[in-house]
Amino acid sequence: MRTAWDGVACPAPAGPHAPRAAERVVVARRGFTALDDAVRPLAVGIAGDRITWTGDPAQAGDAAHPIAAGAAVDDWGEAFLMPGFHDAHLHFFHAALYASPLADQFLGTSEQDCVDRLADLAARRPAGSWLLAQGWREYRWDPPVTPTRASLDAVYPDRPVALYSGDAHTLWLNSCALERLGITEDAEPPAGGSYDRGADGRLTGIVREAAAMELMPRIVGSFSAEELLDAYRAFQATLNAQGLTAVCDLALMAGPGLDFVRDDLFAALEDAGELTLRVSLFPTLLAEGSRLADLQARLRGPLVRAQGYKQFFDGVSSQHTAWLRDPYANARFPGDCGRPTVAPAVMSALVQRAVAEGQGVRIHAIGDEAIHVALDLYERAGAARPGGGAPATDCAPDPAASPIAPAARRAPDSATAPAA
Repeated sequence: MRTAWDGVACPAPAGPHAPRAAERVVVARRGFTALDDAVRPLAVGIAGDRITWTGDPAQAGDAAHPIAAGAAVDDWGEAFLMPGFHDAHLHFFHAALYASPLADQFLGTSEQDCVDRLADLAARRPAGSWLLAQGWREYRWDPPVTPTRASLDAVYPDRPVALYSGDAHTLWLNSCALERLGITEDAEPPAGGSYDRGADGRLTGIVREAAAMELMPRIVGSFSAEELLDAYRAFQATLNAQGLTAVCDLALMAGPGLDFVRDDLFAALEDAGELTLRVSLFPTLLAEGSRLADLQARLRGPLVRAQGYKQFFDGVSSQHTAWLRDPYANARFPGDCGRPTVAPAVMSALVQRAVAEGQGVRIHAIGDEAIHVALDLYERAGAARPGGGAPATDCAPDPAASPIAPAARRAPDSATAPAA
């Protein structure tokens, strides 16, 4: 319930650190500030797009909790009022896409079950368009058999199908998709990737690691900007409903042009006043760092900023591409320890350069050897910084410069707000 402040307006005390007089006050009987473990009645004073003070509702209007004359007061009753959650590691594009009507997501119980589950997607998507889904993991099926294009071809001989694995490192394609993507029987995969072949030497439709990642932009390129914006709108509404008001959108793939950090979509939503999240972007760390510099120069609004870099040091354990010190317990060949996706010397140079620029760096490292080497790189980079210390990797913006995400300005069903 919204009312107008009918108490005595108390001017804000003078001084550089004094709170501004609140133009809006949100009150709830159950509040949590994260400054301690207590849940208690809470009032939050807001001036413009900033939280200016918090305190007991009985304190509202005193010198330490000033309120402007005529300020709006929102009584959220029994709603639980707390700082908004911050998802510090999210791949927004793919999360939004697979949660939308454009694609589907399922684990499946077998190869044939996955094929059968595509029927609903095929019915709602335009004839001839890509069928895209994510989630299958053959090692969780019974029996755990690697699928092939044959099962997809039997149902979809003339329509491209791409099933992305749950670990996002493998594609399962049908023959139509291979043809659409120009992958012929004599094709060679890019460095760091592979095309599976059967006993007869022919392509099975399974494409792994860098080879799979290189294909994804071409597959999702079939979706229009407006379709993707709708997916972003729906997904951010889902996040808001779960109490999230801020996210870090990290590069999903390691190569140039493959990070899926879609600043254009976030900027369009922000320009239209539809963005209800505070977004920190982390594009891929490459030898040429101009993308981050460009993003930081262009994105100066209150809700979308580019905060640093992301790079991949290895793959995933499910595909035996996570980089281990010792061979896997279920090794597929002698010396099966995975591998680094970027040579350690190259990664070291990239991290050193980023730190010299004053940029944060996040490194994907799954295997124990990748983790140890990455920590060594951070340590050396930190020692080389003026004043020492590890390179900054936290994507949380400076609270003093952090506005309230619009999700926090809404009614009690989104009773969360990022603390200032």
